[in-house]
Amino acid sequence: MIDAMVTHAFIDQYDKIWFHENEKALIYYDPLNHTAKRFPFTMFGKITTLYSEDAGERGLFFLSPAGEAWLFDREHVEMVYINKLKQLSNDRANQQFYHLMLDNDGVLWLSSADEGVYCMNFPKKQFQLLTEVSPSPVVPERSTSWNQGIRALFQAQNGDIWVGTRWQALYRLDRNGQVIRTIC
Repeated sequence: MIDAMVTHAFIDQYDKIWFHENEKALIYYDPLNHTAKRFPFTMFGKITTLYSEDAGERGLFFLSPAGEAWLFDREHVEMVYINKLKQLSNDRANQQFYHLMLDNDGVLWLSSADEGVYCMNFPKKQFQLLTEVSPSPVVPERSTSWNQGIRALFQAQNGDIWVGTRWQALYRLDRNGQVIRTIC
């Protein structure tokens, strides 16, 4: 079935087996139907590690090592490149992401390389781009705004989202994406 080096494997909520083929592709295997499907990545290089978040019936999200964000559509057994979705049509088609996280409320958070933080609310199936919301002045030798270089996302127990940048800035956002606190 697989002729390449597998660097990671896991079983999703629906008992389907997933293989990560050495930064080149994801391979889906359904043991019940004995069917397999390979989903090749379109971007190469490594800016992050492989992430996956299982949203149950809503799909399975992946972040490739090259920063591509993908949504696996369980109903059609196909992979959708998140940048190609209508909600992101005005953004750069080759946008790269550093991190993805599915929070306790079922909201998907993506930290982009250059455009800030994206969040997708499943009940409404909407994307929201959180643009510059930093109450702190921008430091000239750093990025031009808070939304460049976001490297980490974390959800606290109270539901707040912590956003860390490569410029050693830390932001705490509420569930609506409003900055509660900035630590620079």
